[in-house]
Amino acid sequence: MAGGNGSTPPGDGELLQFPCEVDIKVFVRASKNLDRQLHALLLQHLAPDQVLGIRRRESRKGNYHALSCLVVAREREELDRVYSVLSGHPDILMVI
Repeated sequence: MAGGNGSTPPGDGELLQFPCEVDIKVFVRASKNLDRQLHALLLQHLAPDQVLGIRRRESRKGNYHALSCLVVAREREELDRVYSVLSGHPDILMVI
């Protein structure tokens, strides 16, 4: 149940209070246009102003990349949809 300001009231079993910033970790095999592809996936369920940034780190040999996507989630269902679309993508190995 949402509070008067649209946020989730504390004490209802929810670990996050919405809206909130969430840092989503995504692990992928190295590929070109990776940042743009990930940004496009995020925009399937988030408004452009909700995607605050994407940082990338390469593995030692450069075969894999770890991306941190800082987003603003307005509600639990929205965050669940983002995790679902990312997890279902064939080029994404893991989302945490």
